[in-house]
Amino acid sequence: MDRVSVEEMEELERLMVEKYRVSSEVLMELAGERIADVIRERFSGNLKIAFICGKGGNGGDGFVAARRLESYGYDVQAYTPFEEKELSRLTGRKMKSYNEVGEMSIDFPSANVYVDALLGYRMEGELREPVSETVEKLNDWSTNTVSIDVPTGLNVREREVVENSVRPELTICIGVLKHGMTENNSGDIVLVDVGIPVEAFEELDLERPRFDGSRFYEIDK
Repeated sequence: MDRVSVEEMEELERLMVEKYRVSSEVLMELAGERIADVIRERFSGNLKIAFICGKGGNGGDGFVAARRLESYGYDVQAYTPFEEKELSRLTGRKMKSYNEVGEMSIDFPSANVYVDALLGYRMEGELREPVSETVEKLNDWSTNTVSIDVPTGLNVREREVVENSVRPELTICIGVLKHGMTENNSGDIVLVDVGIPVEAFEELDLERPRFDGSRFYEIDK
């Protein structure tokens, strides 16, 4: 199965928005729905789940998934180390939508399962505050971590993880696998379908993952 670079993933997203007329908001809603689907399959509803959200698209996906799980009756909290004014416009909207049904935690929350929604595939360089301190808490407090798309700390361009990156047991990857993802740095990997058309992959000479009608599937180890 093909794995994509940062530039290839950005181009797939651009094609989705500009050529196939699927808005960034629709993509975020679908990604969040799929993330919630995987978590519902993996974890029972009597566990407390905390979403640790960043200020960009990864955080937005987290807020959407948290809202979905809240609607299914899960015990959910969401937390971000960023001030509201620092969030991207779309992520800020998703946080407000979550706030209408769920609870934002002022402090780093206690939970049975933590969802790492801090940084996505565009991360470069070392982890900086407030992310680095949040990742340290996450690794110290959590024995069951789920990362969204890629673990925070995975540099897709360099195909390696930085020091003190998130150490997940499960990574829910969006749409297509990214360079650098391995069982060692990502745990179990589940790939979710967000509707990227086969034609978009063909334009970049990439093979589309074969979902065969499924919303998601686990990558063989």
